[in-house]
Amino acid sequence: MSPSIQRSIATVEQWLAFHKYFEFLVSALDRAPQVHATGHFDTIIAAKFVDASAAAAALPDGVTLVADERTPSGQHPLLLALGAQSDVKVLGEGPLHYGETIIGVPNVSVDGFEDKGLAMYVSRIAVDHPLAWLLGKFIGLPKDLDMIHAGADDYSVRTLLARELVLSETSQTTTDPKKPADFPNFAYVESLLQQPIVSVDLGAFLFITFQWHFLDAQLQGANSRLHVPSDLPALPAGDYSFEGFEKEVMGAGRLQVDWDLRGPFFEWPPPA
Repeated sequence: MSPSIQRSIATVEQWLAFHKYFEFLVSALDRAPQVHATGHFDTIIAAKFVDASAAAAALPDGVTLVADERTPSGQHPLLLALGAQSDVKVLGEGPLHYGETIIGVPNVSVDGFEDKGLAMYVSRIAVDHPLAWLLGKFIGLPKDLDMIHAGADDYSVRTLLARELVLSETSQTTTDPKKPADFPNFAYVESLLQQPIVSVDLGAFLFITFQWHFLDAQLQGANSRLHVPSDLPALPAGDYSFEGFEKEVMGAGRLQVDWDLRGPFFEWPPPA
């Protein structure tokens, strides 16, 4: 048996134990269990204003767009993360490595929590590992299981069975690695990324904290070209271009950052 197959079997055995654990919690509580996960994300992060009607159409009932002072009339900010997760641990167990694509709609208000501040609704998440897909399911954050290629300067997502192209991207870094704080234009996107994630499970709102460790992160400006052949939730079909964060507020960059995830919580802010 090859070493790669042996490693795969070991990983699957380890995570299947979590599968059984989460199944027990879900059946016992009849709701998503709270977890703590950590990891490292190496990703192209990009921001764009899109048509507000397309963003609004991706939201569930009870979640509405809120424009901020930077939002042009009739548009809304959209965040994209196209990257690879590594050293992911859940409740201290792991690690797991996989590709992940995130489309996020920040600046949303949630019915019943309007006075608690703004949140982000993730309109689509794709992963290329079945166990990462299962974990998303168990915490109330649904994910699509796709094929993801994460190269040094190119990225693509295809459907698992039909191999149809979901999106493709090419990028070229434009600066040396620096701290995110060295890119003043990135401050707006950083503030959006700090918003809690809102999801819906069995008719109830769930909140998940996704803390990015920006003080220890590295960021490079990047010119990025994105091709979306068919409409995705909140992201209409088309070709998109991004300039690096050294030039644009709604730009792109290669971000390498550690993160902590906690949740889901059925109230916000979460209890101390």
